[in-house]
Amino acid sequence: MEGGGRVQRCRGGASRGATPGEVQGRVPEGVAGRHSHFRQGPGCQRVFWPGTHHDRMQALVDTLRGLKAVGT
Repeated sequence: MEGGGRVQRCRGGASRGATPGEVQGRVPEGVAGRHSHFRQGPGCQRVFWPGTHHDRMQALVDTLRGLKAVGT
């Protein structure tokens, strides 16, 4: 999971990286076992991880970049 997105709950504050140990007990057990990269809101401490939505969106971005390269 690259970069730091903005967290609405934190009024647009940039998320920061978090280790699995930092988020243990705050994410579902299965998520903790499958992921090693997490981010959390600076104020709300809400935890985010790259799930299937992230994968689908990244595939879409990659496809669109490929189309742009062909059309250039």
